[in-house]
Amino acid sequence: MREILDELRAWNEAGEQIALATVVETWGSSPRPLGSRMAVTRSGKMAGSVSNGCIEGAVFEEAQKVLKSGEPKIAAFGVADDVAFEVGLACGGHIEVFVQPLDAVQKKLIGMLEKDETATLRTNVVTGESQLVEGTPPGTELARRDGDWFIEPFRRPAHLVIVGAIHIAIPLHRLAKVMGYRVTVIDARARFATRDRFPDADELLVSWPDEDRGADRACARADRPGPRQPRCGGDCAWDPGGGDGRAFRRVGDVNEIDEGGGRLTSLPGAPFA
Repeated sequence: MREILDELRAWNEAGEQIALATVVETWGSSPRPLGSRMAVTRSGKMAGSVSNGCIEGAVFEEAQKVLKSGEPKIAAFGVADDVAFEVGLACGGHIEVFVQPLDAVQKKLIGMLEKDETATLRTNVVTGESQLVEGTPPGTELARRDGDWFIEPFRRPAHLVIVGAIHIAIPLHRLAKVMGYRVTVIDARARFATRDRFPDADELLVSWPDEDRGADRACARADRPGPRQPRCGGDCAWDPGGGDGRAFRRVGDVNEIDEGGGRLTSLPGAPFA
């Protein structure tokens, strides 16, 4: 669901009629896991995928029928061995896709996910009834089928906090977003921590990690402890910890690292490797 949130929000705001297609059962090799979604509008727009291209055309047609009738349905598809091989699978299989009009329950779920709130969606694939509850049950994070009910836990996405908006952080933040992470980038240099350089970041903090508690707030949102308080006094910008006596300092316009009694320095904007 999260991978098509932007499209769902935009289409809903534009007043589009939307159908959701969800993978609710698989046998054999499956191009996409349970819970994979594809959204289709009455006007012909599409987002997401239920099979990496194997059956999207047929699902689109089923979605148009559901939007016209207003009745949800299960559509079953077989994936032949030769088609499966083309998308990287060892053999074919069988997929069941539940197609339904977007209703008030799904719209509420969209709002919760946009706020990074946890929720569990239960959908009856026979009647189309949907139930949404706050929080997620203990145990598996994966969607599952339980008789006529399809149960989907939506936990908070994993949170990656990148300290230092250097060049290698640019592809890292993009890869993290593709993998479903929430991404925060922290750097005191405003010319480095820019939206042009990090267009996919959820949050950019222009500050030193120990100032304004920026890193602490980011780590708290990730449900992890924040950074330690600096142990080298007020001029300390970041303490990596580890108990080895290594500290990163900001002294005037020069960065320093004290390590084992030695000193390494760099000019501003030239971070240590």
